Amino acid sequence: MRAATACLGLIGLVALLAPPAVAAPLAPTGPVILTAKDYYDIEQLYYTYSRGKDSGDGKLRASTFTGDGVMLSDVNKHTPEPIASVARRTGDGTQGWGGRHRIFNIILTPTETGVDGTCYVLISDGKDTHDGTLIAFPGIYHDRLVKTQQGWRFTSREVWNEREPASPYRGRP
Repeated sequence: MRAATACLGLIGLVALLAPPAVAAPLAPTGPVILTAKDYYDIEQLYYTYSRGKDSGDGKLRASTFTGDGVMLSDVNKHTPEPIASVARRTGDGTQGWGGRHRIFNIILTPTETGVDGTCYVLISDGKDTHDGTLIAFPGIYHDRLVKTQQGWRFTSREVWNEREPASPYRGRP
């Protein structure tokens, strides 16, 4: 009996001193964990989208989306429009600059599959009034993003602006 107890004690001591076994990684069970670089890369994605839109460069604008990405806005009555169609509508970059999209207050919420993003956008039409005043209106982007081999990309973007009668973000009267 003493020998059995000593043997069990020795086994226990060896188990305590042995290095831990390497376990296979677990499948994700919660939201994606974003690094500082992820936040930076996503912010750059937002700015690249605006540059493509403002410069009339449909290829640059589309490059911020996955191949099957969609856009929803007042232009398409908030129904999903394939990003290839959005790129054609945007132009080839030779038409000159249009409006300006100023992005701010980006909020990112990790999800099981990527990130949900939202931000304010102040959109000006690029034309001054007769007295030099620049006309602009506020809007809100609602985005879904995934990390691809090329980096973060939008899978969908919905734009609401205050000028839309059905906008849930219209200003107070």
